[in-house]
Amino acid sequence: MIRLALALVVPLLLVLAGPALAQERLRIGTEGAYPPFNARDANDALVGFDVEIMNALCARVGATCEWVVRDWDALVPALLGDEIDVVAASLPINGETRRQTALTRPYYRTPAAFATRREGGPGEIRMDAVDGLVFASISASVQGNWLAETAAAGGARVRLLGTLEEAGTELAEGRVAAVFADKFALDEWLRTNPEGACCRLVPRDIHDARVAGEGVAFAVRPDQTALRDRLYAALEAMKADGANATIARRWFR
Repeated sequence: MIRLALALVVPLLLVLAGPALAQERLRIGTEGAYPPFNARDANDALVGFDVEIMNALCARVGATCEWVVRDWDALVPALLGDEIDVVAASLPINGETRRQTALTRPYYRTPAAFATRREGGPGEIRMDAVDGLVFASISASVQGNWLAETAAAGGARVRLLGTLEEAGTELAEGRVAAVFADKFALDEWLRTNPEGACCRLVPRDIHDARVAGEGVAFAVRPDQTALRDRLYAALEAMKADGANATIARRWFR
């Protein structure tokens, strides 16, 4: 009788436990157009620092990453509309992202920099001596916002483009004096884009708090703070055991 009862109960327990044992699926939103942080390789696969860090975090929290690509401006609306569960796209920590989402603590901070033409470009760029110059940057970025405010006050004009590649083309073709963006993204463009051969980084990095800010974070919906905390705990563990630094060395010089 006991054996018969066990034979009936054990399959029932396995059936009931099935959903609980299934691996969690997290829909991860990114732009896929911001190397070396998130981009597509020659095989159209998503690659980059954001992507590799997030894949590692999914593994550590026992989840499967399901990547969803959206335009930059559509990422937070997609999160709030329950189309994705996490934004992993170098999202800056600022008042707006704090109001709209639940953010992890920062997973990186980088300075900004100017790139200019090797021949005929300014050797240095001082924001108190930019009258008459034309710059380019990326719209809806902290670098673009800072440049528009600071350069305009000094008499310069600023063109805000949709992507770094568009801004780089303006520089390569001589329509702007310099491009201002995240230093590592600029360095990636200079090294890997054929148009980048024309240009170089201006030596002095910009560490203004309005540009470097508080860093970038992963974002979840405001009612998903438990998920936010799990991701951040896993990120801290990656920093402690060196996994974060190992990934960073693969993407940054």
